Amino acid sequence: MDKSTAPWNPKQIANLKRRQAARWLHPYTCAEHSGLPLTPTKEGWVCPSIGCAYRQNWAHADDAAGTWPPSMF
Repeated sequence: MDKSTAPWNPKQIANLKRRQAARWLHPYTCAEHSGLPLTPTKEGWVCPSIGCAYRQNWAHADDAAGTWPPSMF
């Protein structure tokens, strides 16, 4: 699978937020906090847990582009 790396633009961030909200898809998660869903930002994924330094700078290209099948949402 192709990857999209940060920095991400506002449209990509919105697509990733929408993808994270899809309850039937496994979200991008924090490796340090038992699967806590990550938050997309311009600089990449961040863990929402206060004080956590976990970061991820990539997402699957289709997720960032919002090109998954529209019927899934």
